[in-house]
Amino acid sequence: LEKPHEMLTERRVTLQACRFAQVGTWEGWIDVDGERLTVDRTSSVASRDRSWGIRPIGEPEPAGRPDSAFQGMWWLYLPLAFDD
Repeated sequence: LEKPHEMLTERRVTLQACRFAQVGTWEGWIDVDGERLTVDRTSSVASRDRSWGIRPIGEPEPAGRPDSAFQGMWWLYLPLAFDD
């Protein structure tokens, strides 16, 4: 379980989220337009995540006092898998 994180714009919470990530292997096949690709667990490592919380999407908020300029942020989502 990832540590919860949040982003504020002035005093408003604009992002507040938490994520659960799983890393594992895949086995099976993928068929696209009649071409089949076989996938096996010795060569295919994958990740999936489930996240929840407040996101800065959807209808805009009503107009009010303008926010100060966004200062920016760094975001790096990097799931890793090790043999042990």
